[in-house]
Amino acid sequence: MKIKEKDFCVLYSQNKKCHDIDKLNCYLCACPNFRVDNKSSFCDINSKDGGNIEGKDGYIHQNCSKCTVPHKVKYVKDNFNRDWDKIMSRSFED
Repeated sequence: MKIKEKDFCVLYSQNKKCHDIDKLNCYLCACPNFRVDNKSSFCDINSKDGGNIEGKDGYIHQNCSKCTVPHKVKYVKDNFNRDWDKIMSRSFED
């Protein structure tokens, strides 16, 4: 993606990654487990590597920087769908 979709991520031009993962898969950059509810965001699967950041605005923001769940090849293969809305609306409570 860094070569073929160079405008996809601002970090590409800085030669940086958002996560410290050797084989980072950027397909699910917008994590389907990330949810927003009123004045907070949260992880729908309560990832053990997630956390919270309290913003100046009073919002509680989900910190996903240490989570690797949606970037693993198996996860992408298991959850891939050309319909982005289906991926993003999926319930992971099963």
